[in-house]
Amino acid sequence: MQHLTRVPGWLVFAGFLVWFVGWSVVAALVLDAVVPAGRQESLAVVAAPIVPALGALFAFLTAFAINTEWGQLRDAQYAAELEGDAAARFALVAESPGLDGPHLRGLLHGYLRDLLADEWPRLHLGRGSETARDSLAMIFRETRRIVADPATGVVTGTDLLGAVDTLVSLRRDRLALASRTMPSALLLLAGVSGVVLCLDAVLIALPHGQWEVLTVGGVVVVTALSLALIVAISAPYRGTISVDSRPVELVMQEVARGDLGAIGPP
Repeated sequence: MQHLTRVPGWLVFAGFLVWFVGWSVVAALVLDAVVPAGRQESLAVVAAPIVPALGALFAFLTAFAINTEWGQLRDAQYAAELEGDAAARFALVAESPGLDGPHLRGLLHGYLRDLLADEWPRLHLGRGSETARDSLAMIFRETRRIVADPATGVVTGTDLLGAVDTLVSLRRDRLALASRTMPSALLLLAGVSGVVLCLDAVLIALPHGQWEVLTVGGVVVVTALSLALIVAISAPYRGTISVDSRPVELVMQEVARGDLGAIGPP
């Protein structure tokens, strides 16, 4: 399953489509050659009542898988947006009187830079970056030192700690989401049900004309693309449809431009 999620998106969809269409055509040709014409009609009569049950099973499995994985992807995207919010909040709190704002925002900019340049590309492997971890740890230690200073106000210290703790928590959530994939058994069950559905549809189309064959072709195509979509969204940081890092990128750009306060002397 992990190998599938690392394949480029267009290749996933094309691969499933070619595979399903290919074996369906081969199965139709073999069955047409092996099964006598008189028996094909009786096979179609037997297979016809089974198609609705198989279609319902396949629809249920794919709907369940897509809904579950899309929910995980949505949660991961929301977490990225929260991470950007927490970083912006930290940058704004760093402007509070009595704090070394340029120093704190410089540390924040360094962490966001390491996060996007070094850690984000590693998320498709299911792991984080030591460089980004060390940058965040530096912010954490510096924040604790500042808050322990009696000159730091209670409100300012609380806000600063809250922003850093949120950054740490959201990073752990991001790493946990990056390491998960959809259970292989669920994809296997959906795939088997799709194969059986297509094979049953081929049996129905054997004794009929080209229009029935086109209908079966539509079933095969929809089945293949549905399974490809499950794979595409099954890993929030590896799949074709993955988490967008722009919420974090925008905050880093704002910090670098000084929109949230300068990060160094003018």
